[in-house]
This record gives sequence, C-alpha cells and structure tokens, in this order.
Amino acid sequence: MHIRHESVGADLRVRPDKIEKDWLIEARCRARELDEGIVQPIPADEVRKKARALLR
Repeated sequence: MHIRHESVGADLRVRPDKIEKDWLIEARCRARELDEGIVQPIPADEVRKKARALLR
C-alpha cells in the first residue's frame, strides 16, 4: 500500500512504513534540539494565535 503525498505540485508515492521511520527520525532530532537548548518550545496558545493572525 502507498499513500499519495502532494507537496509543491509533486506527486510522490510513499510507503507508510517509510513515513513512520522519517517521522521518528524527525521527532528524535527535535527532542535533541529541545534537550540541548538549541530551540525553545513555543506554547500552543501562542502558535494558534499567530496562525489565526496569518489567516486573516
């Protein structure tokens, strides 16, 4: 089984197990960046507020 993924007009066919592996790699990278203080977390309420402002 493949999942159709459209990004910037591209039509890519990606296997679900590949997506899961890629997300795990990304999650580990983001967790490491948080743990090492490379990035700072942003509260969800702040993210929602900024997103709503952009959509107006």
